[in-house]
Amino acid sequence: MRIPIREVLFSGQDQWPEFDRCQEPLPDELNVLLCLLDGAEKRRELQAKLNTTRSERMVSVRQRNGEG
Repeated sequence: MRIPIREVLFSGQDQWPEFDRCQEPLPDELNVLLCLLDGAEKRRELQAKLNTTRSERMVSVRQRNGEG
């Protein structure tokens, strides 16, 4: 894909209007949603880690008992 030179913006030049947003802090409602998403992501990572650890322990117990 080729971009015409007239459409290229360099740092410090005029900004596109669709990206011209205020620099105020996010509303509380959005902060709450971001915190919920972050917590869900951390929970998922922790659960995957715990499931891996648990399955590894089960395999080692089976090996010690002479199973499978």
